[in-house]
Amino acid sequence: MTIPSHYCSERSYPMTLYQIITSVLEQQGNNAKLAELKKHTGNRLLADYLVAVMSPRINFFVKKLPTPKAVGTREFDESVLTLIVDTLSNRKLTGKAAIEYLETWQSDLNEEGQQLLAWMIDKGFRNGLGTSIVNKAFGHELVWDSGNHYMRCSLPTPKLIEKFDWNNATVQLKYDGAYHEAGNAIGVRTRSGNTYPDASCPIDPTNIDGIVMGELVVYKGDEKLDRKTSNGIVNSALSGSPIPDGYKAVFHVWDWRPEDSDCDTPYHARLLQLETNAANNPQLVVVDSIRVSSYQDALAEAGKLIAAGEEGAILKDINSPWKAGTSKQQIKLKVECDVDLLATELVAGDANGKHKDTFGSIRCQTSDGKLVVDVSSISDAQRQQIADNPDSVIGKIVTVTFNDIIDSRSNDTASLFLPRFGNKVNGEFTVRTDKTTADSLERVIDIFEAATGIRKELSL
Repeated sequence: MTIPSHYCSERSYPMTLYQIITSVLEQQGNNAKLAELKKHTGNRLLADYLVAVMSPRINFFVKKLPTPKAVGTREFDESVLTLIVDTLSNRKLTGKAAIEYLETWQSDLNEEGQQLLAWMIDKGFRNGLGTSIVNKAFGHELVWDSGNHYMRCSLPTPKLIEKFDWNNATVQLKYDGAYHEAGNAIGVRTRSGNTYPDASCPIDPTNIDGIVMGELVVYKGDEKLDRKTSNGIVNSALSGSPIPDGYKAVFHVWDWRPEDSDCDTPYHARLLQLETNAANNPQLVVVDSIRVSSYQDALAEAGKLIAAGEEGAILKDINSPWKAGTSKQQIKLKVECDVDLLATELVAGDANGKHKDTFGSIRCQTSDGKLVVDVSSISDAQRQQIADNPDSVIGKIVTVTFNDIIDSRSNDTASLFLPRFGNKVNGEFTVRTDKTTADSLERVIDIFEAATGIRKELSL
């Protein structure tokens, strides 16, 4: 039998899925990992497995994999992968039944299979194998990459403000909800690419032409719920629980494009398409636009919204195109300061304190290591879960909310004043599954300046 070249390394026999993954992870540097992965892109099991592990569209709804009680002989093959993904991601089994199901598989699988299952449930390898490397190796978007489908706002800088077209400027409310996209062709999906079970989908996309973008907010009657409660209900819907009786989901939309790609149609024309879609769908509400002619006018309008209890505003050029990535023609005007940091370690608690048996805080840092802060705003229940399974947080990106940037006690690094975890669901913070790189100190300073108008000078 002739063995295809992509199944071979220095071995003279076909490599198992575990051996392929290990051969990639052992490589030093992204280029080496990319080169090794390219050797195996014809392996269908590898492709399907990488999607199961890395795609944010697949959720197994299990926080911690049980410790194996025995080692079996079964190899991890396509049938095993398909059964586990279908059973857990479609919630055919949940809770204790899902754990027992995994325990059964662990007893059947050999050691390689057990490790493959652990990586899959953990949703990552934590060794430098990211979405960009995988997609580049396969030559297409094998794993969903939100960066190809999302247009991000810039933070205000003197250069951007100077070059902004103030003859065609408008300000819109920045809604404090959950970003979604909807359309007849794509259904309803979150920024991370997650989609809803049909029975609990909060928006009917069948009458939506093209793709509309905005924030999904839950109301009780005519009262808008706070972000924590609203997003909690939305996340429950993602898990299969319909919007409760007495509540309604409203999709506050601000942009449109004809298909899932970049669009050169100017923004003022895209707004008209939003109005057309909203006329056919009562769940869609188009955001109001306020024309401004200077940065001072824009800040004044943003200040009115913030004073009214809103999160902030977005400054937009009505002639701008839609392009994935960071737009220089859409600028965020926001007072709330949220940054994305890397969780690096669990800091021990006071030996005589309440958390002596778990941990005191989670140490987080910027991508360049120039800002380090310990964050402790964690419920006792979540603290115990993390202590039992540190890999669920350590090595992952977390959102930290703060009020100021300060020098640390040693002055070797910067720190944050009043840090607390953001991105919370039902009172517990969640890791950023859509990001693998933390913000740098420079970006943290930029975010703070954008929110306050103050440029921090640190003693580093």
